[in-house]
Amino acid sequence: DHHVYDVLPVHGCGVVRDQIGYLFIGPHQSGKTTIGQLSGAPVLHDDQMLLTLEGDTLTMDSPPLPARDNLRQRLEAPCVLERMFLAVKDEQFSVRQLGPEHTLACLYNDVVMPHTLLSDDAKAARMRKAQLCFELQRAVPVFELHFDRQGRFWEQLNTMKWPASMHEKMIDTS
Repeated sequence: DHHVYDVLPVHGCGVVRDQIGYLFIGPHQSGKTTIGQLSGAPVLHDDQMLLTLEGDTLTMDSPPLPARDNLRQRLEAPCVLERMFLAVKDEQFSVRQLGPEHTLACLYNDVVMPHTLLSDDAKAARMRKAQLCFELQRAVPVFELHFDRQGRFWEQLNTMKWPASMHEKMIDTS
């Protein structure tokens, strides 16, 4: 059962490094822009991303909005998103795959659905948003990233063995 969804605005920072799409989500001041600056790679946008889920493929693109620190680059075509991270500032690097419940809570907080604010049927709108978050969580693995401000974590992210599918679990590095 494949669905084509409209574009979903997400509060996050999108980076394309070595042809891999990374999305960093988290609350205001969690370090998303810092991660983008430390990447040494194209930052699609440091605050807002557009996600499109078509079948089993999740892509991200930069919105036509100004970026907070002017970190914004348009691609010729949307980038396939392979991994999402909840950003957590820390002194020590660690990555752990989030379980479905924690993932859904994080996505629900960061997916921006204007119709949930404008709908006459708020309950139905919240249910639709939750359903879309569930679809996102099934499409791409979500990890909690504890990162250092020196940017050393990028080398570690590049050399890690990632799950081949959503059903395979990753080794916890904490």
